[in-house]
Amino acid sequence: MALSSYDELQTSIADYIMRPDAPIASFIALGQADIAPRIKHYLQETVVELTSADNKVTIPADFQEARRIVVDGRIARPTSIYDSKRLVDETGYYQRGNTYVFLPEQTEPRELEITYYARTPAITASNQTNWLTENNFGNAIFHAALIRAYRWMKDPDAEAMEKASLQEALALIAEDHHRAVGGGNQFEIDFGGPLF
Repeated sequence: MALSSYDELQTSIADYIMRPDAPIASFIALGQADIAPRIKHYLQETVVELTSADNKVTIPADFQEARRIVVDGRIARPTSIYDSKRLVDETGYYQRGNTYVFLPEQTEPRELEITYYARTPAITASNQTNWLTENNFGNAIFHAALIRAYRWMKDPDAEAMEKASLQEALALIAEDHHRAVGGGNQFEIDFGGPLF
């Protein structure tokens, strides 16, 4: 069953739990909040161009995880707040709160291109779809919402079954992601010279 919109999810959840008094909208909202940090998929990739000020930049509000950071046309290297070792001509960065801090310090602003995984936008009555529902992954939201519903109904056996179903749904999303990024966007490993 493809669940491709918020209204379809509401109807399906109502059919499953058969409780007209249930706060289904809350189950869907809580379920989405539960799974959003656990999903990483190529369809979440977003590119933003920013300019640093005082050697730092604020991370976008929907930021979940960086994939690539280019500073002044060159890929930057992640460093640690405790150990900022890097090559002489290399720009490093580390995260502090909702900002990236860049090293070495300089007075001129830096031009940045950040490719990142954006948090999945929630579906609601006024925003009926997102990339999950548009790509046949709406069942992840469905199972996450049912976990919340069965918890509310105090049915631990049904909750446990839905947790297992949610793990299967999330595994399919992860498999689709790995197939896409592993097929043509493979990581490059530089061992510092020829291997022989």
